[in-house]
Amino acid sequence: MLTSIFNQLEYLIQLDTKKTTDRGRLSEIIIGVQAAKEIEDIDMSLAELLCRVSAEVDKMQYSVNS
Repeated sequence: MLTSIFNQLEYLIQLDTKKTTDRGRLSEIIIGVQAAKEIEDIDMSLAELLCRVSAEVDKMQYSVNS
């Protein structure tokens, strides 16, 4: 699970730094779900941060589809 979160964050960083332009994987980002299921019990602050990242991904995805 942590590997999945790490990989998703790496992809988002690559998008942000223009190392990739493939926005097709945005719909596969499930950081918020993973944070709610797996991280909240361990670190609530991290879970909240990951949920904020997830909300930004939703906005990015919406702007791609508009």
